[in-house]
Amino acid sequence: ESLHAIEEGGKKASSLTQQILNFSKLNLTESPALVDGCALVSQTWKLLRGSIPPEFNLEYQVPESPLYLRAVEGKLAQVLINLVVNARDALSTGGTIEIALNPCSEKERVCELFGEKAEPANYAVLRVTDNGHGMSQDVLARAFEPYFSTKKDRGTGLGLSTVLTIVRSLGGAIDVHSQPGAGTEVEVFLPLAEESAQTEAVINSEPSQPLAGSGKVLVVDDEDPVRNVLSLSLLHLGYQVELAASGREALDKFASTAGSFDLVILDMLMPHISGDEVFFRMREINPKVRVLIISGYSSEEAVQRILQNGGKGFMQKPFTIEELSRKVRECLETG
Repeated sequence: ESLHAIEEGGKKASSLTQQILNFSKLNLTESPALVDGCALVSQTWKLLRGSIPPEFNLEYQVPESPLYLRAVEGKLAQVLINLVVNARDALSTGGTIEIALNPCSEKERVCELFGEKAEPANYAVLRVTDNGHGMSQDVLARAFEPYFSTKKDRGTGLGLSTVLTIVRSLGGAIDVHSQPGAGTEVEVFLPLAEESAQTEAVINSEPSQPLAGSGKVLVVDDEDPVRNVLSLSLLHLGYQVELAASGREALDKFASTAGSFDLVILDMLMPHISGDEVFFRMREINPKVRVLIISGYSSEEAVQRILQNGGKGFMQKPFTIEELSRKVRECLETG
């Protein structure tokens, strides 16, 4: 995977962290920009492939030419992530999820969803299809209700409700087909960018290069996708990486090898033991520990308390691999 792919995955994973916490806090005020839907599907697939157990098949298909959408990239990625996660939960071992993005060609469907004057050429269709257990008509009728879930203690019920809210904010629409035992197909219709905007979709400058480095880094984050993307990013930058999925695991690893970590990258919001508690316990073990705080949703007061007590820096999710590389170098170069 290229560094660009890792950066895109990191931004999308952290967008999910920031937005899925609370339905009422979903921010719909961000300005849409020109997004290459094909590239977004490809990059998000790479992130999801690393987060979904290998006993499930995850496939994707996009056109060779870009399909430019006017959208908020992180939210569009969240739509895809939520749909794939829901599909995964419906699968048995060996099941398959298929992702496809294509120009729309069905005038009748588009007119039904957007009005009789709508033209298929102005829309793209993102499809997520699975061969899982499917939904009854009663469940399907309630699938987009906030907090409705058939997953019992395994889900928040925010997935499809969040998807619908985001898609409507982007001027799109959703159609779902499902039958018990026959799987589910979710179609997301999204407006394409105007032709004039598509012709201007040219990269005007080369992206800045991330800064390589060396040293051993402990990454502490309870979300698998975020943890995995941070690990891949740091490995590509030249660092050795250890991972911890919880505050307890982080403290155990740190206590057993306290002097071996040059930097700890610590998420603030974790269950059981919070990031700030982990920080102060690490300081008790080794007062010289270097800690970089990251979070997409955290208390400013808690962050300031850490920075005032020896924390080396803070990064608000989402961030790019370039920003990560510079911040890590900055933390390592300070005393």
